[in-house]
Amino acid sequence: MANGNVDFIKNILFTDESTFPLHGRHNPSVARYWSRDNEHKVYAARTQYPQKLNVWAGLVGDHIIGPFFIEGNLNGHKYLNILQNDVIPSLQQLDNVQFGSIWFQQDGCPAHNSRQVKEYLNAQFPNRVISICGTLTWPPRSPDLAPNDFFLWGYLKSKIYGFDEERTTNLDDLQTKIRNCIQDISPDILANVRRTFYDRLGYCLAQNGGLFEHLI
Repeated sequence: MANGNVDFIKNILFTDESTFPLHGRHNPSVARYWSRDNEHKVYAARTQYPQKLNVWAGLVGDHIIGPFFIEGNLNGHKYLNILQNDVIPSLQQLDNVQFGSIWFQQDGCPAHNSRQVKEYLNAQFPNRVISICGTLTWPPRSPDLAPNDFFLWGYLKSKIYGFDEERTTNLDDLQTKIRNCIQDISPDILANVRRTFYDRLGYCLAQNGGLFEHLI
């Protein structure tokens, strides 16, 4: 990407999954603690089988694709089905989005890198996949660069868990709240997210790929 081509970012479909527990308990598997030293943090969970939703969502231009809800834990077969039956049809129906110009971004989750998934993505986005095994390599362990991580999931969870006076009592209600919160995210907010992503690329370069949280 040329340094001055900020509009190129509009053509990137940023994708990710996140877990939404029914009552908003802390999820240590996706938490990040920024430190140069290992602080050996430990979190003890109280229940082995919490009620939760696994959610996929994508950001592209002024649009949010999804949310799509994943039954059980994600694997390559389920991920391929979501891509074929939900993601690609939704992307093709968007106004003001040229499918042939879209770049598909994903992180290094094992389900994202099954042979069938890679073949499908390469067919849909030839030479336009940003991933561990893609045309462009997405750096591992980089939630500070991924818009879904530094914006979307935290924003949704703050709305659903942080300021909600009415306690969510079942997973159907939780699904409805997730959908409603996503629908309320405006194009102006997404434009700010793109600008933030562009700035973070610069911070990352300034730190030679190292931690840049102190610059934000």
